[in-house]
Amino acid sequence: MYEFQGSDLRGLGLGGGVTYVSQRVAGTALSTFRLPEYTVFNLISYYWITPEVRIYLNVDNLFDATYYDRAFQSRYATPGAPRTIMGGVAARF
Repeated sequence: MYEFQGSDLRGLGLGGGVTYVSQRVAGTALSTFRLPEYTVFNLISYYWITPEVRIYLNVDNLFDATYYDRAFQSRYATPGAPRTIMGGVAARF
């Protein structure tokens, strides 16, 4: 995360993150399978419009990767969240 301190960009914050999960075993002792590895990239940005109020925009799973984050025994795997964009306003009191 980096917040600019210079003149025109003062109050703008930009950041990102990467989550990597390697291949892992799922299932029970009788039946096992492997969930594939995956990498997810996230971005975060905000801008302070006053010292107490900021607007923000976050993007999770930037490249809309298909991945499976968990499995229930050997019956099914749950897909991870698709690209998600969230914006809003936050205020400090």
